This record gives sequence, C-alpha cells and structure tokens, in this order.
Amino acid sequence: MKRYFKTITAVVLAALTTVACQKENFGDATPAGQEVDVTLDLLAPQIGTKSYGDGTTAKTVYVHVYQQDANGDLTYIQPAAEDASLKTPSQSLTLNGLKATYSTRLVTGQTYTFVFWAQADKAPYTYDTDAKTITVNYASAKGNDESRDAFYNVLPNVKIEGAYTASVQLARPFAQLNFGVTSEDYAAAKAAGLEVTAAEVKLTHAATSLNLLKGTTAGDATVTFASAALPADPNDILKAGGKDYKYVAMDYVLVGKSAKTLSDVTLTLTATGTQSATPEFTYSNVPLQANYRTNIVGNLFTSPAEVQIEITPGFGTPDNDVVVENVSSIAAANTAFANGATAVNVTNILSSEDTNIVLPKTTNGVSLTLPKVPAGKTVTIKYADGASEGQKPQTLTVNATSADAITIEAPNTHVELNGVTVGTVTASTSSTTLVVGKDVKITTLNIEQGAAEIYGNVSNVVKGENAGTVTWYAGDVTALASAVLYADRIVIENDISRTFGTYIISGGRVLTIDLNGHKISSPSMVFRICGAKVDFIGQGEIFETADDGFAPIVIKGSKEDVSDYTVVNIGKDITLRGWTGVFIDQDEGLCYGVKVNCSAKIEKTEAFEKDASGIYINGSIKATEGNVPVVNLDGCRINVKSAGIYAAGFARWNLKNCDIVAENAAVEIRAGEMVIDGGKYEATADPLTVTPNGNGATVEGAAIGVSQHTTNLPTSVTIKKGTFSGAYSIWEKDVQDEVARDVITLSVENGTFNGSVYSQNNTSFIKGGTFSDAPAQDYLAEGYASVTASANPFTYKVVKATKAEDAASIDERLNNGETVVVAQSFELNHDTKVSAYESATLKLEGGVITTDNFPGKNITDAVSVANSAVLNIDGNGTINGPVKSDKSTSALAVRGRAKLNIYGNLVIDGGSSSAGNNAIKLVQGTANIYGGYFHSGNDAKGKASEVIYLECGAYTTYKSTLNIYGGVFECDGDASHLINCYDAAYRVGNAKVNICGGTFVGFNPADNTAEGEHTNFVAPGYKSVETTYNGKKAWTVVAE
Repeated sequence: MKRYFKTITAVVLAALTTVACQKENFGDATPAGQEVDVTLDLLAPQIGTKSYGDGTTAKTVYVHVYQQDANGDLTYIQPAAEDASLKTPSQSLTLNGLKATYSTRLVTGQTYTFVFWAQADKAPYTYDTDAKTITVNYASAKGNDESRDAFYNVLPNVKIEGAYTASVQLARPFAQLNFGVTSEDYAAAKAAGLEVTAAEVKLTHAATSLNLLKGTTAGDATVTFASAALPADPNDILKAGGKDYKYVAMDYVLVGKSAKTLSDVTLTLTATGTQSATPEFTYSNVPLQANYRTNIVGNLFTSPAEVQIEITPGFGTPDNDVVVENVSSIAAANTAFANGATAVNVTNILSSEDTNIVLPKTTNGVSLTLPKVPAGKTVTIKYADGASEGQKPQTLTVNATSADAITIEAPNTHVELNGVTVGTVTASTSSTTLVVGKDVKITTLNIEQGAAEIYGNVSNVVKGENAGTVTWYAGDVTALASAVLYADRIVIENDISRTFGTYIISGGRVLTIDLNGHKISSPSMVFRICGAKVDFIGQGEIFETADDGFAPIVIKGSKEDVSDYTVVNIGKDITLRGWTGVFIDQDEGLCYGVKVNCSAKIEKTEAFEKDASGIYINGSIKATEGNVPVVNLDGCRINVKSAGIYAAGFARWNLKNCDIVAENAAVEIRAGEMVIDGGKYEATADPLTVTPNGNGATVEGAAIGVSQHTTNLPTSVTIKKGTFSGAYSIWEKDVQDEVARDVITLSVENGTFNGSVYSQNNTSFIKGGTFSDAPAQDYLAEGYASVTASANPFTYKVVKATKAEDAASIDERLNNGETVVVAQSFELNHDTKVSAYESATLKLEGGVITTDNFPGKNITDAVSVANSAVLNIDGNGTINGPVKSDKSTSALAVRGRAKLNIYGNLVIDGGSSSAGNNAIKLVQGTANIYGGYFHSGNDAKGKASEVIYLECGAYTTYKSTLNIYGGVFECDGDASHLINCYDAAYRVGNAKVNICGGTFVGFNPADNTAEGEHTNFVAPGYKSVETTYNGKKAWTVVAE
C-alpha cells in the first residue's frame, strides 16, 4: 500500500455552488517516494430554505480515488473492507453539520484523481467506478423528496510533490424545480371549496446519468414524481421575485449537458372540499439548469394562466431573480422592453400587428417568450434604434411555440432559441454563438453572422460569408444524418445505432466528429467519406453490427490526380470494429488524393465468423505515381483475425510505434511502399502457411508478409526499427509466380526479429537488428556481419564489419575495436600475430587462421586477448595453434583479466608436437564456450595434451574461470586431463571450472582425476550422461 498512500486530512463540506478549486498550495518539494501531508478543505455556505435545499439531508460523502499512470489511464483504488483497521484512499465518511474529516496516506511522485459524492443514506444513486458515472433511479420518485439532494466535485490530476493543501467546493448537478402559490390564492381556493392537499409533477428531458469526471450527462427520460402532500410546516416558504409563496411541490432533476434543457412540465393537484377534483396544468418549455432553481409561482389554484416562471442561479441568490412581465401583444412587449423590462412573456400575437420586436437598451441578459405566431408572419428581433455598444444585450433567450419565420438581428449578442417549430430562422449573432435548443425544429437555418450550436432538429443550414463554426450535438440517427451534411463540428450525445444505411460525407466538407464517449453503429459502412476532410476525435466506438459488413470507415479518392482530396484523421481514443476497421476503396482503379492519419484502436468482433483485418486497401488501386494514397499510422493498436494491415493496392505507408497482433500476419503487403519506424508486430498463426490468392490474403504466420499481387506493382518494405514476432518475422515470396520480381525490395536497418527471415527475391538487405535465428549470409548487406548477441536464448545481431584483406589487418582491426570478418585462409607470422587489447569481434566465415610457427620468436599463441578486453569469436572456420617443440603452445590464449566468448561452429585446434598443445590456455581471465569443436594432439614426446588448460596457478595473484555451455572436446590419446588446471591454483580457488553443457570424449567431467580422484567440474543443477561420439565413449552434460 505504501506505493500510493499518504496522509490526507480533508474537511468535507456539502457545497451547493459552482464546482471550483478555490486555492491549492504545495509546500517545499519532496523527493519521489517520500511521505507527505495533504490537506483538503471542502467549503460551502449553508444556503436554501429551512426545509428545501439546505443540504443537511446529505449524510454521507463517498471519496473515490484513482491512481494515474504515465499514459494518463486511471486505476481505481478499491475501498478496504468495512472492518479493516487500515483504510485505503477510497472510503465513505459520515457528514456532521456538512463537514467530515478525511484521512489517508499518499506518496510523492504519484498522480491521483479524487471524486467526491455526497448524498443522503439510501439515496437512489449508483456509482460505477469504471465508467466514473452516477446513475439516477427515478422508478420510485416521489415529490418533495429532500433525500434526492446530492453534491459532487472532482480534483483531477493531482501530482503529489510535497505537502499539499487545497480549498474545494462541491455543487449540485441538479436543477431544483419549485411550485409556489400565493397565500391569498391558497385561501381563496379553499374558501371556494377547493382545498389542495397534494401535488404530482411530470416532466420531460431528465438526464439519467452523470459522468463525474467530464461533467457530462446521458439519457433523456420522462419522469413522474409521485403525488406528495403539500408541506405543512409554515416555515416552508418559497421566495421568488422578492415575494413569499407557499410551497406546492419541489423536485430535483438531473439535466442535460448543455445546462439549458427545456422541459414540458405537468402539475396535477389533489383537492378535497365541495370542489373536490384533480386539476392538471401543463407548462411548456420550462427551462431547467444545473445548480439553478426554476420557480413556477403565482395564482396557481384560482388563475393558473397567471403564473411567472423564473430561473434563480446559485440555489440561494435572490438578487439574481428574474421577474417575467406577461403582455398580450407585440406592441405591449415593445413597450415593456422600452420601459426597462428584461424578461417578457407574450401571450398573444394579433395577425394584424407588426411583428418587429425591439430589444431593450441594456447589457443585461434578455429573455423573450412567444406564443404561436400567425401564419405568414415573420418575427424580427432587433436592437433599438440608436443603441450604442453599451446598450445591446449580452445574451438573448427566445422561447417560442411555432412560427413560419424568425429573423434575429443581434450581431453583438449571444442568442439561445428554445422550444419552437419554425420554417426559417435567419440569424446574425455574436461570434459567441446562436444556440438552438433540443426541442427546436427548423426547416432552414440561415446563419449570416456568428457561430451556432445545434441541439435540436434542423433540416437545412445555409452559411453566409460571416458565419462561424456550426457545432451540432447529435443524439440520434436523424440528427447525425443532418449534421454530417451541414455541421463543422459534431458532438455525439448518445449511443447511435441505425438499422440500415450509411452516413455519407462528401462535397468538400470539412468536419470534426467528437464521439464524446459514445458509440456509432450500422450493419455495414457506418461512414463513407469521399472528397472531404474529417477528423474523428474524443473517446468512443464506431462499429458494424453485421458479419458481412465492409468497414466502419470507408474512404474513396479522386479519379483525377489531385492532392488532399479525402483526408481522414482518426484519434487514439477511437475504437473501430467491423470486417475491417478502415477500407480504402477505388473508383475505376484510381484513388488519388487520399491521406489517412490514424492512431485508433482496431479490434475484431469475436462473434463474427468472417476473418477481420485492421486496415485494407483495395487491390485494384494501381497508380504508382502522383498523389497516390498515403496512410500514416502512429500508435495504432490493432488486434484482428486476418491481417492487421492488408495492403493489396498501391499506397505509401508510414507505420510508427504501432502495436499490431493478428492471427495471419501483422502486415501483408502486396503492392506499394511501406516504412516501419518502431512498434510491435506479431502473427500468432504457427506454422507458416502460404496460399496463392488473386483476391485476398495469402500469408499466415508471418509478422511481415511480402507477397506481390497479380497486379505486379512495385512493392517495397523498409524497417527502421520495431519488434517483429511470428513463425517468420519477415517472409517474402511472389507466390503468384508472376513476372517483374525485380520490383520487390526489402531493407532492414534495425529492429528485433523473433522468428525466421526468408526472402525469395532479395539479397544484401539487412544492415542491423537482433534476430532469434541467424539470418542467411546472403541477406546481409555488404560490410555487415551476423554475430551472436546472447546465448540464453541465442540471439544474433547484425553489425557493421570489416573484411580482413590480409593477415596483418586482423590484428589491426581488432585493436580498433571493430568486427573483423575472416572469409579466407591467412597464415600468421611473427609480424602478423593477433593479440587483441581492445574489445572486438572476430567473425570467421569459412576462413582458416594458421601460423608459420613463428621461427626464432618467443610467440606461443595464434590468437590472444589481454588488457581486460572482451574478444568474441564467432562463425564457421578454423584457428590452428603454432608448433614449438621446446615450448607449450595454444590456438587461443587469455591473459590480463580479459574475457573470451566463443560461439558458432568453429574448430579450435591446439595442434601437436609442441612441448604442450592446448586449444585454449587461460592464464588470467575468463573463457565462455557456447559451441564449436576443440581439439589437441599429442605433444613432442607423444603424450596427450589438455584441450583447455588453466595455467593461472603459476602466478599467485592470477585467477581464471572456464564456463562451458556447449561444444565438443577431444584429444589424441589419454583423455584423463582433457580439461585441466594448475593443481595449486585449483586448490586455492584461483582456477574455477563450471560445465553446464558440451560433449567430452573419453572424459567424464563429473568424475575424473584431473585434480585428484573424483574431480567434478559439472555445475550444480546439471549432470553428466554417458554417450558416444564417433564411436568413442563420451559424456554429455545436461540439465538435471
């Protein structure tokens, strides 16, 4: 737990106003991983009436804490068990007087997000920790239920760097809807025999869930708050417009994202007395807004048409009350505005009167409510003549019922249009937008100036020269179908699924679609884009619902050679699912001007039987010059059944840092040019199978499959870096057996290749990389060699190498730290001996190194390493030791704390007829042997010589270690000292032998007399097993 806990002390207050972090402060920085104190004060004044909206019913605050990783992903920290002595950061607390103390533990260097939710006990709210959403249960909703009051806030992305304090406020995500009656009206109704005892409220457009991190809502429900008795407490007073009203009903409603929801509200009363009845009253287009009160007040019982509807912000700021003036004509509305009114409700419009409405001279917000406008009339709303810049309303809200046409001439004003069905709206508004409410229906919207936000139903949009961005909030199929035709930006508000058809985007449209956490689906081809520029952003899914689909996004280009004809950008938080994720289609074999930039996640649909690919380009696309399709994939994550990328037609591909897993091939390219610069690419099918196919994929089991199509178009793949895994990491062959094989080219600069490499048509194409299987010699570019990089497991690295021109160059190159390739026979003499004093690699490619026995010189080794250098000897070739009848000689020698690593299938022969003949002599240092054949002949006296001799004991401060992991070891004659040490050095531990593998002819490494009876050189965990080698008794060392 210490990785994320540290003390937090928080005073949690159920605040009822704007969500805000008022103040935060870090103390002195503390190194990462240290414990620090963190204090959060959540503050709020107590507001509201005594009974309604004072916040005191919220008894519990739930604190949900998420830890954020380097990618910004959040992991929920689960609460501890109720009886646990140690609490985790996620916990629930009891509120006392709107306060609570919150304590936990955290560590510096970590980033957290805190979600606070306060509610009454057993309140109808459910929190989903994964989705970060609160869901409201309206099933048993009842009026006047103060237990539905609740508050929340979020502290996002808090990185703990030191002692931390912050002041935070919670806020209601609800609108409070109130009904109030004057005491005089209540008394008059009762005197007339109508005593109202209870009230029921039904309303439309209530949201059902709230994303606490984003502050966005979902759902659009019609809700009934069951009948409840009128409050009996005389203190239950509703204050509105500076007057006191008796409470009739109160309800909490979760409202829509725009915070400008209009609701149709029905109030049904229950009454007793001589006029016993259940009168019902409906109020259209009632505005509801989060953290605001909406008050419907007046003579509800005796004159229900004479009511006022007002919105009070802040749940407790009566100074912001808006009083509506009811007037019976346009003329009266103009008089009211001229006299300073800012909220006017027109109850009637005469067919004979002028329908020009003149706004008041004010910078305050103005609201206007209109009834049904007589047919043939155009309502024009404009500024007063002579109004200065300081005399034009900042905001205008128009609530209407229906009209043939409305013209709004308010170029300095933010305008909101609600509740109307209208043929034509012509608007000039400020750049800060015309808002079309969700209940609005407009046949034609003419935008002459300003931007627009559309929540309602608009059939046609015409933009003038000065029109700004049109943002369309689409929540259903109809809205999205219109939006793709006219919007500049679309925000998806609900999951949208159509039963047939495709959203077509064309005609030069430039469009951004924000999925906003939602899903869009269709049986086949959700979006078809041709001749447009489209950005898909936000988090969400686009998918096909039919197994025989095409792709959620289908892209077509131009038949003319033009640039940027169809440009599609798909963001990293988008998920695509279908027969293929993105399909690039052709028109008469042409597809010019297509550019796709994709960072999306593309997944297979498990229930679908048909193979799915990630991105597919039609094989009929054949143009190889000009503005051919370009596909840029940056960080794409693809997991599908068929090929992650199926590049059948010609395109230019750039893959960077993608993560592609597919059953058949991560990439199958059959035409085009592809550059891969980083990422992971894996094919899970094993073994490799290849089937010629003129209309579909051919390769299964290759990370990168290169299989030229029947079109015989140029095909090239350049790999700069990345990890490639499969039965074959790279596989290239023209399986169609067509012509023009010379247009298939491969280039490998670097990368990690887990799987074999095969190419039918390419040589000299590998210049770097690490391989699980050593690449064939003819695949290596000139000046490069494959050397062993590691031995457990064996991997091979392609590096720059210099080919030895003569014997002298071997020593010279090694002492420059190079990789030296010996591909022919060289005889060393006393001037060309090889002594490596720098770390280097000697790669034998069939070469043979011998000596002239160094006549007259005191040289006893063919190749030696010293001076703490590391010499790697690798490949396939032979090194023979010199012969000196008066001295001991060796093919290889290790001195001066050096290290010798031997790989491959080398032959190391100590020769014969010297005073002693060793394949390897260790004087001071380490030898690691992983393979090869090691031999020594009889010495000058005809006695057997050690194949490997640890001579270090002759020098008391010298130490040597021999580690054998593989190879064959054989001598002529008596093999009892095949592996041998200077006895004194072995006894004091200066000479050590660890054998973990290999075959030893005539010598049991686990039980021999080299260092006395029953000498055991076999390492712990291994054993020696008797076998034969070329008909001779031998022992092989294997793991136990």
